[in-house]
Amino acid sequence: MARGAFDLVHEHLFKGDTRPLDFEVVSIKRLVSELEARIDTLEAQIHERRPALDLKLMAERDKLFFQARLYKAVIAPVRRLPPELVCEIFSRVPRKTRTLLDETIIPEPPWRLGHICRSWRQIALTYPSLWNSFTLIQAPYLSHYFPRAMIETQLIHAGHAPLHINFDWREEDTQSSFPWDLFLPLCHRWASLRIQLPDIQSAEVFLKSLQVTKGNLPQLEKIEFLIDCDEPWPLQWDLFTTAPRLRDVLITNLGFERYSPQFSIPWAQITRYSGVFSAVQQFDILCSATNLVECSISFDAFHSNLGDVVVELPLLRKLRVEVSGILAHIVAPALENLLVCDAGVEDSTAADAVANFIRRSSCRLRMLVFTAHSPAEAVVSLLTLFASLEHLVVDGICEEDVASLCAVFTAMQSNSNVCPNLRSIALGWYDDQHDWGTAFFRMVQSRPRLHHVRLFCADLDGDLVPERLKEGIQNLEDDGFDVKFLNAQDGEDFLEQLWPQ
Repeated sequence: MARGAFDLVHEHLFKGDTRPLDFEVVSIKRLVSELEARIDTLEAQIHERRPALDLKLMAERDKLFFQARLYKAVIAPVRRLPPELVCEIFSRVPRKTRTLLDETIIPEPPWRLGHICRSWRQIALTYPSLWNSFTLIQAPYLSHYFPRAMIETQLIHAGHAPLHINFDWREEDTQSSFPWDLFLPLCHRWASLRIQLPDIQSAEVFLKSLQVTKGNLPQLEKIEFLIDCDEPWPLQWDLFTTAPRLRDVLITNLGFERYSPQFSIPWAQITRYSGVFSAVQQFDILCSATNLVECSISFDAFHSNLGDVVVELPLLRKLRVEVSGILAHIVAPALENLLVCDAGVEDSTAADAVANFIRRSSCRLRMLVFTAHSPAEAVVSLLTLFASLEHLVVDGICEEDVASLCAVFTAMQSNSNVCPNLRSIALGWYDDQHDWGTAFFRMVQSRPRLHHVRLFCADLDGDLVPERLKEGIQNLEDDGFDVKFLNAQDGEDFLEQLWPQ
């Protein structure tokens, strides 16, 4: 078949990126075979006539090679991908980010996906799930990053898809400059709402503007409010009392530095909660939120004034507490992951509180993230309860913990009943002058199931491994362990990944 005749029949395939039909693919494959056979013949003739150069034969070969490559491109698998598969690929492409003037990094809408080819551009522009996430920052010096026309265009491409809104209001006097009016009429499509506000005054102004959404949040599944304030909230808001799909309520940050706003929440339907309130308020929330699966709680001030009351959370899988004293008032038989941040209260250590909690709950813990500062006897007694424990993280080790910690490692080396199924261990410490390495490395090498080891020091910003740990780390690597030393930032990231917000 002559190329000219073929081009006339299939001209539409060469001028655009139209997907070829099945019978066209068969025809093109046959033609490619003919072209490749002709190219092989020319290659043989050129080789026979060497060392003389036959420029005419070489030009004809190159022309046929170009034609074959052109036809192969027409029937390439990537060109015949069904639109739904292209959409799935697009959904997995990491979002391009940009760094703003104040070094804030935000994800961009997927404009670049429209620059590949015409058909993929059409697919991208008509796939609402690519466009329904908005990260917006309100501040005068950043206003040019979020032009109203761009937001309107993105909303058009989002179609009728549920909306995910991440809004950071950084300066109190800029609310009028932000096109919030584009989103309020669409509140019935909000699926998640993350709001960061600079202070209580700004929060009250903003929350008043949200009053129009009350009772019109049928798709809302997650709220996250982060507000810079150093005192409990004076007012209670009832914006979310009618939100039938609401499951996630995150109203403090990961470090518990911020007080939580007072919202009336349909707690019985909530499965994930993070907040900072008084001990009495937290206990009242837990009594109402008996369907919790994941919970992170701290207190504006913890006083053990709850008496002997206990709440059972039968579905709870992950629990993070800043004050271990609250564990005396919780039973969680299905708990798998526990993070305890403090050193205990009054005459009880955190290890004692956790041990009593585990005995009372009869749960099979798989991960324990534990701050140090407990006597060795209490920690060893605690760890003997964890026949099912697979992952252990001990953070916040300082000089006064070293002797106790070495005793714990020695007990773990000699006592097979202490965490027999441990697969990974991580240690984080301050002040890199004290030595616990010898006892630790001997313990690791004695554990038959242990394989992953992570070490990090909050006082070391560089990537250099401390000299006293190099030999131990190298020995573990030689024995096939997956061991890494993390700098301060990587250690912080590691801890955050254990409990993502």
